[in-house]
Amino acid sequence: MSNHFYQKIIVMLLWLNFSQAVASEIIALRIPEEDQIAFDNFGGGKCYAMSAFVEAQGLLQFNPNLPALNDEELSQALESASCSGVPVIIGGVSSIKDLSLNHQKILKKFLETSQDRLLKDFFHEFNTCAPLFFETSESQGLQCDAACNKKIAQTLIEELRRGRPITLQIDNNISDTKKEINHAVMVYGVFIEDDESMTFTIYDPNIPHKKYIKYQDGQFLWRGYPTTAALFDIDLNRYNKLYKYIHHLDNAKNELGVPFLSGMGTLKDQGMFLGKTSSHYIEYEGQKIFPIQSQKYNLNKLLGKNIVFQAKYIWEKDGLKKEGIKPVIHINEAYEVVKEKRLPQSEDEKGKYVTIGKIEDRGRFIGRKGGYKITENGQTKYILRSQEHSRLLSLMGEEIGVKGKIVDQENGVPVIEVEAIDDFKIETYVKIPPDHQ
Repeated sequence: MSNHFYQKIIVMLLWLNFSQAVASEIIALRIPEEDQIAFDNFGGGKCYAMSAFVEAQGLLQFNPNLPALNDEELSQALESASCSGVPVIIGGVSSIKDLSLNHQKILKKFLETSQDRLLKDFFHEFNTCAPLFFETSESQGLQCDAACNKKIAQTLIEELRRGRPITLQIDNNISDTKKEINHAVMVYGVFIEDDESMTFTIYDPNIPHKKYIKYQDGQFLWRGYPTTAALFDIDLNRYNKLYKYIHHLDNAKNELGVPFLSGMGTLKDQGMFLGKTSSHYIEYEGQKIFPIQSQKYNLNKLLGKNIVFQAKYIWEKDGLKKEGIKPVIHINEAYEVVKEKRLPQSEDEKGKYVTIGKIEDRGRFIGRKGGYKITENGQTKYILRSQEHSRLLSLMGEEIGVKGKIVDQENGVPVIEVEAIDDFKIETYVKIPPDHQ
């Protein structure tokens, strides 16, 4: 699956309940039907895992044209995506909906296992696999006061502006006196009236159609009753790196015209030590993502090179070959990534952009006109308002060209509504001939 799940769009929501309100901001993330689980949670008690699965589904990439995995292989592929935190390609399946309709038994078993692991992690028991990057917030929803709830609401808005949904723990309120505690939903949109009044759109695994949770004057309200709130959040640094990785890999696929590249990164040597199944691995921005092997390439010749590649998992008699929790992969075809940055030189080239300068993150807070800025010699020249959050995050500190319109100002600084971004990077991909056929 490409980054279409995480791509943020602004749409006008037909929220009839709020037709009289004037929104200062509306944020809506698009979750197509094919990216949603086809069954609900009633009778299963898997709300945390289901919310996390929809939230983190960028870890799964589907290719219906590849050979289908058997039940054991599919189970292990799901677990590898959850535990290792790297995208996994699943053959013979076209989407989340397809997976949940035609492999319901396998997916439900996986979700139940993930839920068990999550609850163990919640109670701070030793756990070698933190499912779907879950981490509990500091408050964990326990005796959260008005300031704590406001911080949670602001965090939800900031992450929605970054273009990603986030899982929220609540009490499943039924009445003033009865609560079903420890329920989880996934927030994917917000209707902001002002700093103290906003309505979040949610995916509720119990009733998977559009529902809402209200934040009002320091309280979260669910079904009209006050509820606790806590973020069961992924590690943001790891998430942003993963998001950048998937976006980068998608660009390589489009450039090469090869739709199912398996991965990319710098090839490194880790040596052969006790417990190691491979002496080489792929690293992306300092994070080890795959131990690798190859019968076609002398990997020592590729050390230090940035490559994109096609690969397959290695299946052994007792299952998927792993090194710790990470699957070992076999590289079949590799391309070297050759890139350079070419800034425009002529006035005609420069004239295509409203501005050219270094981009920096200024944070996303209520009242700010945009979350990014263009600087020159340490001074802010322009503020940027854009929906391409993942792209801008990946370009922090770099010189970029911005196309768009000046639509506003903040403290005298012009605000640009971004239409296009140019990072001036040219990447080419050179096929590496195999050493062995």
